[in-house]
Amino acid sequence: MSKIAEKPKDLFLLEGISVISFNKDFTKVALSKRDHLIYIYEITDFQKPDKWKLLNTLNMHILYISGLDWHPLTDKILSCSHDKTSYVWSYENNEWQFENVVVTTNLGFLSCSWDKKGNKFCECTGNKVIIGYFNKTSKWWMGIPLKYKEKKKEEGNTEKKGDENTEKKGDENTTGEKKGGGNSTATVAKIDPSSLYCISGYTNAGVKITSCYIKDVDDESGGEINDFGVVLYKFKMNGWILNVNWSDNGIAFASSQDSTIAIIDFKNQKHDLIRCTHSPVTKIYPVSDNEFYSVSYDRKIRLYSKDDNWKVKKDVTEKKKEKMALEKVDAPVFRTGGVADALRIFNQSGLKKKESIKVDVEKNDNINPAVITGFAINGNKIISVDMAGFIKLWNK
Repeated sequence: MSKIAEKPKDLFLLEGISVISFNKDFTKVALSKRDHLIYIYEITDFQKPDKWKLLNTLNMHILYISGLDWHPLTDKILSCSHDKTSYVWSYENNEWQFENVVVTTNLGFLSCSWDKKGNKFCECTGNKVIIGYFNKTSKWWMGIPLKYKEKKKEEGNTEKKGDENTEKKGDENTTGEKKGGGNSTATVAKIDPSSLYCISGYTNAGVKITSCYIKDVDDESGGEINDFGVVLYKFKMNGWILNVNWSDNGIAFASSQDSTIAIIDFKNQKHDLIRCTHSPVTKIYPVSDNEFYSVSYDRKIRLYSKDDNWKVKKDVTEKKKEKMALEKVDAPVFRTGGVADALRIFNQSGLKKKESIKVDVEKNDNINPAVITGFAINGNKIISVDMAGFIKLWNK
């Protein structure tokens, strides 16, 4: 008879975690359990996620929540959903108040993120990138679609290309737009630290950096940038774009489905490519212009650095494997009905009753059991959260 195994200490939620965001001091966290609700937890001890206290449940979306971002300065939470709605949440009078983002879109949202200052944000829908801001006149949050305008080129000037990349001609151009006017799906977008530029990635492998200057928000700080939606740099990778991000100094990063990472210096109109030997990178977290963390489909967290060339400096999740004998009569079952249970069934599908095997295996705490959906750095610790609901801490 199968026995019920004890719950792993680092398994936080049986339902799994699809999106997650921490507040500034990592005392609270907002997350979604692959549904339409936002859960606010108080973090009492990172080593004991099963002891975290549920404070609030926010219920305004009606479909899957696809994006969450808790701003460290304003303490506001930005959320978006497949139901084509987006909200800005503020904690006032001991409760979370929501403000609807006024935006017109006929497709659901795929992702969202604040800018560094908390004055603007960007969101991706099935066919456009939205730049949001607070309209001081109307007193509500508004979203404006980026409508791209080509930058005026000097006579004789030609567009520069990456060191390893060549542009391909086809049915779609490198701005992420199909001939005929329609847009390719915008998967990810991020506003730079100055709040004047936005990098976006598309399913047609296009990457572009555009101006997102808004006079009412940016005042005269734009300098030479005083327009909205001007394409400043564009190029094409060889797979759809999985993630984009910025360093503090305005160097952009992008990763694609073909296991390639682009490092973009758009002000000098150039970019470099890293050809990874591992699975595609789903998240990039720059430490500086010459160093960044990557999270990939193989559930590994790697630190890349550049001396003469880019290379992996450290595999954060790498630990020694231990050889151990597994004897299976009736496998312990941890019943969840969710992702963790599905993974167990898959991993045990090749084992038959009363069979004994000897294999090299990794301990449970050596790697996340599912694709990593959340990543954060708190002091000298790295926090990873996966689709199965596990929360793990790693040394930097």
